[in-house]
Amino acid sequence: MPETFRRDLLAATVAEIADSGEFILRAYCAELESALGERTVLTASVPAGLLLVLTAAGVGPAYPVHLANGVRPAVAGVLRRLNVALVSVEEADCHIADHPDDPDQLLVTRAGRPDVVVIDLGPSSRWAGVTVAAAVRTSDADLAERVRWLRNHGQDGRTRFLHQLVGFNARMDEIAAAYLLRVHFSGEDGR
Repeated sequence: MPETFRRDLLAATVAEIADSGEFILRAYCAELESALGERTVLTASVPAGLLLVLTAAGVGPAYPVHLANGVRPAVAGVLRRLNVALVSVEEADCHIADHPDDPDQLLVTRAGRPDVVVIDLGPSSRWAGVTVAAAVRTSDADLAERVRWLRNHGQDGRTRFLHQLVGFNARMDEIAAAYLLRVHFSGEDGR
């Protein structure tokens, strides 16, 4: 386990969330998104975050994408699912690579659009979360909103069970969010 793993803190967090009955996209997820920065959207994993970003950006069958050498294998599965055209750097409208300054971040660049990063918050990252988890960060407000809708079955977050888009189940749970908040933003002693 990573050095930051705290069994006692995790047990207390699980007990609190279980007692609250609020397990998905509630207060802790909102607080963690806010702590990570404006236009941050929590997702279930790095591949899920990438799938949401590419889908929200309109990347689909035959879309020209360049995948840098050495990018994590799970990315290839997302690209196969979308049936994109893998092309050279010169031919691509979308580029996917590990972030040059942070190995826990996947960088997605698209022609004429702001960059997007997918941040690994899971156990093997420096964040050392207790489960597979990720966050999408962008300066593009419209893209962030579409990613937010897509991660929750296409619901807009205001009207429950009204699906604006065909989306996915790619949500981070409250336990993962609360644990990350307590370890990285509130101190290891909890709130």
